Amino acid sequence: MALPYRKRREETDYGNLGSTYTQIGGGHLENSSPYDYIIYKSGALTKALNILTGTINSANTHADIPLQACIDALLNGCHIYMKQGSYSIYAPVESDNKSVCIDGPAGPGRGVNPAVNPIVQLKATATLGANYIFDFGMDGFNSWGSTLRNLSFYGAERTDTLGAINWANQFLGKLDNIFISNFYNTATPARGIYLSSKGAYNCNFNDLFRIHIWDTKYGIELGDLSNCNNIYSGRLQNGRHVGAKGIYVNGCDTLQVGNLELISFDEAGSIALDIAAGGGIHRFFGTRFEANATNININAGHCKFFGCSMGTPTVANVVDSSTPKAKFRDCFNYYNTQLCLQGNNAAFTPAVSTLYYYGNAHNVWNTAAGYGKIICGVQGYIRRVDLTFMATNIPTQETFNIYLRKNNASDTTLFTATQLANSYWTELTVDTEIACAVGDFFEVKLTTPAWATPPASVKAMVYLWIDC
Repeated sequence: MALPYRKRREETDYGNLGSTYTQIGGGHLENSSPYDYIIYKSGALTKALNILTGTINSANTHADIPLQACIDALLNGCHIYMKQGSYSIYAPVESDNKSVCIDGPAGPGRGVNPAVNPIVQLKATATLGANYIFDFGMDGFNSWGSTLRNLSFYGAERTDTLGAINWANQFLGKLDNIFISNFYNTATPARGIYLSSKGAYNCNFNDLFRIHIWDTKYGIELGDLSNCNNIYSGRLQNGRHVGAKGIYVNGCDTLQVGNLELISFDEAGSIALDIAAGGGIHRFFGTRFEANATNININAGHCKFFGCSMGTPTVANVVDSSTPKAKFRDCFNYYNTQLCLQGNNAAFTPAVSTLYYYGNAHNVWNTAAGYGKIICGVQGYIRRVDLTFMATNIPTQETFNIYLRKNNASDTTLFTATQLANSYWTELTVDTEIACAVGDFFEVKLTTPAWATPPASVKAMVYLWIDC
């Protein structure tokens, strides 16, 4: 009886598809490839090769049909390889509530400009309409470990397509070496990559590596419940869209970004980094901002910037209305050090219903400005003001306003309808955004209320915290 023979079949047997196979007996193929399917172009057709059986399971001029057929046919954790080529997408490719890995080719000689010579290009067509090319938005519980690698997405300047990748409810996923360009929907607006929740589930712990996004209205948006995600390396660049955003944080809690460029968001209303909503700590390391209408706009979260380049040294390129204010450390062309200017006064019993100024003089409060100057020796921003009052008795609780007067010319309201505490000690703290320059001087200004029982022997201290 003849024994079954084993014959090695070279990759050229299946059109140079980058794998080898072993044929046993009557034609069964053992798969030595890590992939379940290989997608490749054959003339106008896109074909899906089943690696295990060696058969073509799907072929169509619409590339989304073979891609979707592969995902639908496989179990959770399917692995698909796409050969070099341009693939037209007519309907969104969906993850079918599975963990999916799709790879394009990479290796020596592949590092060409994908805008000129994309290795794998997925191109939006007119019939795609208001959808994403890859809609990996899970309908149920989080998908674990989905991966997209070495792929290029081209929006073809369409104004209806929603974007390249919807990455909702993904958990521990990876996007690596992804190039996205020319998604022109401005009404929705189009997103290169959209991380968000769908239903009650989170989109957490995803890693985005080597991400390059050009001329897309919103580069990367992180929506509600997209927490603890990381973006490392790449470039987000805008060249034409009014009101464009590089990274848009719209509900995300906790984001980490490193070694990324956000450049040329210079059209009207454009913002390279817009942190609009969401708490947590957002950290940025070695991020470069250049030639942007607004480098950074912060409305939420606790933001920290380390070793970043802020491009043009204009403070107006950073708008910070968050509480607490963002911290910048060792950043090029931005204020890197926090300095505290301190003033205090000798014990003094103020009269009721009287205007006073005080600051850095070791004497009593003054009814005229200019005697207690706290003189600034740096250029920067006063980010926080702390006031402390100590008295030898407990005053009554009438309210009054407190201001910080600059150069005896302009007032910034620090506190309205405030009062001394029902104790011997009062501490007041407020975040501010007050520009200061070398030679500016400041005093605290207040009009005492009509205390029934005024404080006695008051010692007042003021602390001005300056980013410089």
